[in-house]
Amino acid sequence: MMQEREEYNSPFYELMDSIYSDIPLDQEFYQSKPLLAHYSSLANIESILNSREVWLANPTLMNDREELEYGLDKAMDVMIESKDIAAAFNNAEFHRKFISYLEFKYKYFRDEHFPDTYIFCLSQIGEDEVDGRLSMWRAYGFDGNGAAIVFDTSKISPSPDATPLRIVKVEYKSNIERDKWLTAKALEIAKIIQSNPVDARDIFAIAYQSFERLKLAALVTKHIGFAEEQEWRVMFTPDIKDERFDEMKSYYNGPNGIEPRLKLNFDKLEKMSDGDTKFGDIVCNFILGPTRSSNLNLISFRRMLERYGLGHLKDKVAVSTIPYRSKA
Repeated sequence: MMQEREEYNSPFYELMDSIYSDIPLDQEFYQSKPLLAHYSSLANIESILNSREVWLANPTLMNDREELEYGLDKAMDVMIESKDIAAAFNNAEFHRKFISYLEFKYKYFRDEHFPDTYIFCLSQIGEDEVDGRLSMWRAYGFDGNGAAIVFDTSKISPSPDATPLRIVKVEYKSNIERDKWLTAKALEIAKIIQSNPVDARDIFAIAYQSFERLKLAALVTKHIGFAEEQEWRVMFTPDIKDERFDEMKSYYNGPNGIEPRLKLNFDKLEKMSDGDTKFGDIVCNFILGPTRSSNLNLISFRRMLERYGLGHLKDKVAVSTIPYRSKA
């Protein structure tokens, strides 16, 4: 199948680009340069400062694992059962091949690419949100006992070359809204097929582009109940080959057993971006959780920064003044 794609450059690779047109312009940081906060335990924050790296995990290990699985499985069902797409082909054999190629892409992603797909979660934060967000402290900041490190994405210059690494804004939809989107997307694909002459050699391109759009939607869509998180994701997908990331693929042996990780090292990342951006350059500030708001904690955190060669950032540390105390 891949050989067929190489031998025939189908016009549908370009024609199908239009199915991405509904993506908001501000969904990627190339268009929007937000401040992004990572809430975690103090031990994890210290590990990031010491190693200059963040650990990306497989999406099935996130708190919304069912969202991804639901998104892809439901999308496949809608595409396969779409009467609009079947009618657009107006050729039973072409439609059969489309379904076959679509299932091939799904199985290939599931078995080959998905195990090495990774995400790192952050929350958009405004310049005036100096205390962080209470819901985030409760859910991810160890019930207010942790800290947040805020990154300034405006200081990141994207590489001019294609990369498997992206920073993408999460979209929030209810299951009903997602189902409506899938039905509308199937109709949109059907109209493209119906409006252009289709050769047998074009069918793989149609299936390829259809699946890639569905995959992206599944990776960046969460249930509307998570909307207050205002999440962005650093996302790594192995469909673009880049040997520089191979040595960052690793594992974590923790309480849930051994799990895959992509240990994204900032010192190496600077060599992959357009410029000489270092870890300290993209840090905007630090916020200590509201239950760690003593002056003693502040002094100690600043001392930790000096210990790891980041003393120039010590004036960027503040404590959350939210009057919240955990019950622990």
